[in-house]
Amino acid sequence: ADEIVEKYAITDAEVAAGTWTLESEAWNVTDGYPGFAVFHEQRLIYLSSPGFPLTAWGSGTNDYENLARGTLPDDPFEYTLAEAQGLLYWAVPGQQLIIGAENGPFKMVGQNDGPILASEAPLVLSLGDYGTSPVEALRVGHSLLYVQRQGTKLREFTFQQLSFQYQPPEDLSALSEHLFSSGHITQMAYAQEPIPLVVLVHDSGVPRWMTYDKIQEVKAWSRQPVGGGLVRSAAVIPHPTLNAHQIWYVVARVIGGV
Repeated sequence: ADEIVEKYAITDAEVAAGTWTLESEAWNVTDGYPGFAVFHEQRLIYLSSPGFPLTAWGSGTNDYENLARGTLPDDPFEYTLAEAQGLLYWAVPGQQLIIGAENGPFKMVGQNDGPILASEAPLVLSLGDYGTSPVEALRVGHSLLYVQRQGTKLREFTFQQLSFQYQPPEDLSALSEHLFSSGHITQMAYAQEPIPLVVLVHDSGVPRWMTYDKIQEVKAWSRQPVGGGLVRSAAVIPHPTLNAHQIWYVVARVIGGV
């Protein structure tokens, strides 16, 4: 007991009212733990636990394991996105931190579009009211691709350096709606070489591919069935020897009636 008193300076001195607060752990078995995390502006930012579905926790700058909130600019921070609704699904770092919520994508920035600081409340601004789905968004160059809430449209918005803003989201699937008239997009992946392809896993089991070159204004859709199987998941990895990427599928097949 004496060692504990000495280590933590425990005394029975009265503490003035208003100089202390009773804190509780935000992450625990009851409230759950963050659903995902990203690195942004030299911080590790955790987002959306079951008990706090609209909250973001940022570590100290270059101090990724420090989450003790403070008032200095580089201290850890905690902020709840009151503007968002439902759940936070994903976040994409870049020139600005983009967060996908049920009621649309938002950007979280500091004052005057500067870095997020613990010494002042960040700004959270809507980038469209179409809503987002749980499918993790893709950052391709200066563009961000995300699946709309219903899971049937792919939208794109692009960051403009001159205005330091994102353009309103464009519906990339508008001219190929027949490919998405039924079913939902469940996953996305991006293969950069030799031809830039966005691979969309579809719950029909037949992937949709989009040849996507923003600079050349190429956005071409196709269906890519796999013989004798239904695609359930996809991933892209660099080819071990060639200047290319490989697309890998998880495929469900019926073999010998099983």
